[in-house]
Amino acid sequence: MRQINLLVASAERRTTNALEALVLDVCYDQAVVETFRTTRIDELVRFGSRDDVHLIVISADHLLMEPSRRNAGADAADVLRAIRLIREHRSTPIVALIMSPVGEAPLLEAGADCVNVGLLLDRDRIKSELRRMLIMPELVETVAPSRWSFGAWLRGENRLKTAA
Repeated sequence: MRQINLLVASAERRTTNALEALVLDVCYDQAVVETFRTTRIDELVRFGSRDDVHLIVISADHLLMEPSRRNAGADAADVLRAIRLIREHRSTPIVALIMSPVGEAPLLEAGADCVNVGLLLDRDRIKSELRRMLIMPELVETVAPSRWSFGAWLRGENRLKTAA
């Protein structure tokens, strides 16, 4: 089974968990996902530039700066710079999430492959993009035939009526 190394960059745990769950859904029964998490922009650049990372998901509004800038949030320019630095070394697919539609175009220009704008994740769109980026086919669920047929149910129903 294929292994996918996922890097999730977000300082908000709920967002990180939701993003990881989306990737796990896409890779279900097709790949093993190893997730690496970071909250800081300097670690995003360092880990994102490695050749063993297969997918990067960034929550652009929820990143922190390096420890020397104590608890300071990263601004849009820092996130764009980080994506450009990663793109200099790797062509790893990057998914970015941002709250304001104003930031969508700059993220795409910096090198993000997919940008989701808004408070709520467009789960179907992101899953579709993840499948495309990771080259994962859409799984079609097959329904196993039931052991019970309508005839068997009807016979059971008749037995209950005659027993009463």
